[in-house]
Amino acid sequence: MKTLICSTNATMCAGCPDTVTINMPDGPPYTAGDVLTCSSDGYPATYVWEVDGNEVSTTYTHALVEDEHEYECIVTVTLEGGTSCFESDTRTVTAYSKYHIQKQHNNTVVNVTV
Repeated sequence: MKTLICSTNATMCAGCPDTVTINMPDGPPYTAGDVLTCSSDGYPATYVWEVDGNEVSTTYTHALVEDEHEYECIVTVTLEGGTSCFESDTRTVTAYSKYHIQKQHNNTVVNVTV
């Protein structure tokens, strides 16, 4: 259930996030540099991306890095009085270098029957 807190002294409202979703780029395979997008129904929201448990970004998008990593988008809303609420979504994604993807597409497989 969405929590909506409105100030009676101003025309501001804040709503805790019920859902947070990491939207994936086209794929797989995924390439290093492809962009993940985080969306939420919280308002006004701030975003934090963690990769393998380390904070790396404070925007709603984040680029994949090479190899397998755990990406978490944490959405926080600060309510009147300074309290806050948050939700998150996590994905484990493997991204390849552009060289690796190029090499995969250039290899030809030949089946020979003897």
